[in-house]
Amino acid sequence: MRFFTKQFEMEEEPPILGINPLTLAIILIVVTILIAAGLSFWASGIGKKGDEKRNDCSLADFRLRSGSYDSTTSSLTFVLENLHSTELSDMTLYLFYSDDEIVEKPFEKNLKGTKLETYNFNEIPKGFERGVIKTNCPEVSVKFTKQNGTLVEV
Repeated sequence: MRFFTKQFEMEEEPPILGINPLTLAIILIVVTILIAAGLSFWASGIGKKGDEKRNDCSLADFRLRSGSYDSTTSSLTFVLENLHSTELSDMTLYLFYSDDEIVEKPFEKNLKGTKLETYNFNEIPKGFERGVIKTNCPEVSVKFTKQNGTLVEV
């Protein structure tokens, strides 16, 4: 009988090496979450590096270099200077009158970064007292008043 006992001990199988199933499940979950986060980051456009500097409103500012109103032709002329490299778009001129009337005129072209640009508006009703130019950046605007046909930034 001793012979069978030794033989049984010799036929013992080597241990099977592998990964604990619980550890493997945790690794698969973590990898899935990382892939999903990467895809959502890419799909949302947050990772886009294109025009970030160009459209950064924290780097936007402009001023009224000169301006005049010709009452005989009802035309308004501005020279605006962009003080930074951020292009300003969606610009709108608002003119305020004493009878609480407001005239709104959109600009036809953008104000390129670090450039001077002249803008002309025709058919402007007489009698406006002040105005404001607003841009695509909510906090970036220029206010002005009219003094003897000259526009003065305030």
